[in-house]
Amino acid sequence: MTFSVYLRDEDNNEVEKYTGLAQGSTLTIDQLRAGTYNIAIRGIGDGEVGFYGATEALVKGGTENTARIVMEAVEADNKILFRRSVEGSMSPDDRVDARITAKNGDTYFFSDESPASMDFLPDGAYCYEYPLSSDFFEPGFT
Repeated sequence: MTFSVYLRDEDNNEVEKYTGLAQGSTLTIDQLRAGTYNIAIRGIGDGEVGFYGATEALVKGGTENTARIVMEAVEADNKILFRRSVEGSMSPDDRVDARITAKNGDTYFFSDESPASMDFLPDGAYCYEYPLSSDFFEPGFT
C-alpha cells in the first residue's frame, strides 16, 4: 500500500500533492504560509483507495506544526443516482455523461450507458443508479 497526501488552502485550492509515499514514512512540508489548511491522506492498494483520513490544520509562522489524521477503511458503495420524470425520461440504453466535483474539490468525469438498476419513485419518476467502482469520493459522498 502507498499513500497520497493532499493539502488545500482555505479557498479549497490545491497547495501541495505528494503521491507514492511508503507506509511509515515521515513527510515534512516547509515554506507554507501561515493559515488554515485541509489535509487528506489516501491509502492506495491495487489501484483502489482502501483507507482515507482528513483533518484541518492551523499553520503558524516560525513554529513546527503537526497534524494528526486518523484513517478509516473506505466503503466501496459509491454510486450516482439520476432522477427523471416520466415526461422526457431516459431509457436504460441512454448514455449518461456527468462531471462531479467532490467536497474536497476533486473532479471526476463519469460516463456510462447501462445503469445497475432502474426504480420507480412514489411520484412516478424514474431513479437510475450507476455504480462508481473505479473512482474515489470522500466518505459520505453518494
